[in-house]
Amino acid sequence: MDLQPLTPKQRLAVQISRQHQILIYEGSVLSAKTITSLIEWMDFVRNASNGNLLMAE
Repeated sequence: MDLQPLTPKQRLAVQISRQHQILIYEGSVLSAKTITSLIEWMDFVRNASNGNLLMAE
């Protein structure tokens, strides 16, 4: 699997998501929604306080 750099729209989605608590991604099958949401999840987990965490897809 070849990893490609994030597109400008994907980078924008990551930036915008840092301003909100709930995120809903929509788009075509190959729009990298999963990769973008996983980047945000890893950032959230890294910075979260102790306790339970939930990610639903």
